Order: sequence, then structure tokens, then C-alpha cells
Amino acid sequence: MEAAALDLARAQFAVTTIFHMIWPLLSIGLSLMMVVMEVLWLKEEKQFGY
Repeated sequence: MEAAALDLARAQFAVTTIFHMIWPLLSIGLSLMMVVMEVLWLKEEKQFGY
């Protein structure tokens, strides 16, 4: 395997690994934030348009 092809393969693996590490953290974190915000909003006494 040539050095350029090996470098490209390593770069592709790095990008894929980083994406697969960051994406679940973002989706879990955003869904947790939405749940917390919804609970706080439902606890308010002023509920307009719900």
C-alpha cells in the first residue's frame, strides 16, 4: 500500500471515528436538554398556547 493511500485511509478512519463519537453525545445531550426544558416549562403557572 502506498503512503498516500495509507494516509487517506487513516484520515478517513479518524473522521469516521470522531463522527461516531460526537454524534451520539450531541443527540443524547440535546434530547436531555429538551426534556429538562419541557419539564421546567410545564411547572410554570403561565401556560400560554398549550
